[in-house]
Amino acid sequence: MLVECWWLVCLQVSEQACDMVSHERFYLTELNESKTFSVADDYVRWVNGKDDVLVFCRFPFVYNAQCKAELLNLDANLQMQTAVHQAQCETIQSFFAGTQLIETPVLLIRVSRDNLLRDTLDEVVRYCMEQQHERVFKKPLRVEFVGEEGQDAGGVKKEFFLLLMRQLLNPDFGMFTVYEETKITWFLENSMEELQFFHLVGIICGLAIYNSVLLHTNFPVAIYKKLLARTPELEDLIEIQPSLGMNLRSLLEYQEEDFEATFNLSFQISRMYFGKLHTIDLVPDGANKPVTKATRHDYVNAYVDYLLNKSIARQFDAFSNGFRTVCGGPVLDLFHPAELQAMVSGCPIYNLSDLEEVTEYKNGYHRDHVTVRNFWQVVHELGEGLKKKFLSKTDIYGVEADHFFHCKLV
Repeated sequence: MLVECWWLVCLQVSEQACDMVSHERFYLTELNESKTFSVADDYVRWVNGKDDVLVFCRFPFVYNAQCKAELLNLDANLQMQTAVHQAQCETIQSFFAGTQLIETPVLLIRVSRDNLLRDTLDEVVRYCMEQQHERVFKKPLRVEFVGEEGQDAGGVKKEFFLLLMRQLLNPDFGMFTVYEETKITWFLENSMEELQFFHLVGIICGLAIYNSVLLHTNFPVAIYKKLLARTPELEDLIEIQPSLGMNLRSLLEYQEEDFEATFNLSFQISRMYFGKLHTIDLVPDGANKPVTKATRHDYVNAYVDYLLNKSIARQFDAFSNGFRTVCGGPVLDLFHPAELQAMVSGCPIYNLSDLEEVTEYKNGYHRDHVTVRNFWQVVHELGEGLKKKFLSKTDIYGVEADHFFHCKLV
């Protein structure tokens, strides 16, 4: 078993150190598709801290997204059962103490359709004011629309999340912006909205995951990287703002010696806020520090850090705190950012092996052609951002539930 553990540790280091290789390359297909192996049993061994057996939850990169979703659901159900049991115990205790305080076993949110946002915020704030509010959010969610009868069998929750997120993510509300180039939703720099609304968005996203409801959001992978305490990079900026990101990449790839004369840059950038142009120093006294060929990596890193971290720090911290209020815990940290993205918004994590299997070839090419074999080898090793770019240029028909029914490469 020591040999097996050492092998897995080596893989874990490799997976964490190299984002150019897709996280899917580390999945153990035999494990994920096994009819005898139980993810639930592995989870129980992990929670109980078993050290005398090999526990794969300690090496989460071997699990695919479906297995991790099962782990998250197991953990959520366990926490829900614990929260409900504690609520029942406190109700019984209060009865014998003479206070007769009845604690509901569900997280009940009652809202009106005409005042959905304010009612939801009031409900969340009310629960946050409770002494053990983190436990309250672990209860099963039940949503009721005022004046409407019927049980919430899942459809009411889905409608609630859909309507609420539509309002919160609307650029007109002043919290988020949608980039025209990519249709990606991102935090609005220098937003004037109260931080409690960003906290609310985080709680809503957490509740959606916790209660197995997909949110139709278009958040980039960078948000999920930040939630998992990973640092966004240039590739993440390229996903959000391709033109700007590719321009920054061109700085890094420029080979001529006339770098300063060609680009004429300093460590100061300009940003448009509310119709006015503002200048920001990326480093102290940035306006007087030219970007040279030797310092261009520092410039690009500082630019990316400002856009994806510093400029939205207050908003994201509030969002993250809300999200972690519901979904905080070790199970969340088992996820790769792209897998967590799929849990929140249902963004497909495409199985490129399936795509390879059903691809048709023309002009003399075939499955065993050396060029085709080399092509697929490169594709499988692409990072997540480059995979998406590849898929956006591919003629794919009939994509559903991670299966490709027809694909042509000419």
